[in-house]
This record gives sequence, C-alpha cells and structure tokens, in this order.
Amino acid sequence: MEITSATDTLTTQASAAAGQSPTDLKNQFLTLLVTQLKNQDPTKPVENQEFVSQLAQLTSLEQQAEISKTNASLLLQSSLSTGAALIGKNVEGQVTLGDRTEDIKGEVKSVNVERGEAIYRVESEDGSLHSMRPDQIVSVTQAAQ
Repeated sequence: MEITSATDTLTTQASAAAGQSPTDLKNQFLTLLVTQLKNQDPTKPVENQEFVSQLAQLTSLEQQAEISKTNASLLLQSSLSTGAALIGKNVEGQVTLGDRTEDIKGEVKSVNVERGEAIYRVESEDGSLHSMRPDQIVSVTQAAQ
C-alpha cells in the first residue's frame, strides 16, 4: 500500500483550506503524519531527513498563519485610523443595496468594526445614516464650518 507523504497531502489541502484556522491546519498535518507513520512499510521506515523536513514544513505553515493574522490586524488598525481621521469630513461614494447602486454624500459620524472590517457611518443631508466600507468612498472633502 502506497502512502502519500504528509507534506504532499498537506500542501494540496493547504491551498483548498485557506480559510481554516492555523490550529485546524496543524491538526490535519499531525493526523496525516500519524497516519503515514502507522501505515509505513516496516522495511522502509520514514527517514529522519524526511521526517525533519515535514516538521519544518509544519513550522513554516504556523509562521505563515501568524504573519497572515498579524497583517490582518495591521490592516484593520490602519482602516480604523483612516476612519478616525475622516470623522467630521464629507465623503461621497456608492453603496450597493440589493440590485441597485445608490450614490451617497454626507458627513462621516463614526467608524466601527463589523466582522473584522472597518465600517463608516455616514449621515446624508436628509439625516439618514448609511454604512460604507472604505473601498466604497470615492472622494473626501472638508466639512463646511
């Protein structure tokens, strides 16, 4: 019985499992590694070099997951800082509501985090509040004094 190495299997699954947590990936890796060790040919055990290579790949995956998490945190902090600087300023943008797109003009009143994303609360001239993502804003101007 031929067993695919844990690293090969994990590499193919890692691209499909991009949304999984680092813990899930680590658990999958360890499960595959244990399965490989259980099913290896006793006359041809896994060589130390291959085993060390697999552990190094696990460490690399953990580091990549940590870097990705740090980058997401920095991006959110940057969006919040930008949003804080926009409070009191006039913005224009487009918001998609269902099957239609609406042009929004108004003053940024606040910035909040929803599902890991910065959302700006914009009050239009008629007093209605709108939620806008940073990528929906097309212009910023100083609010009239």
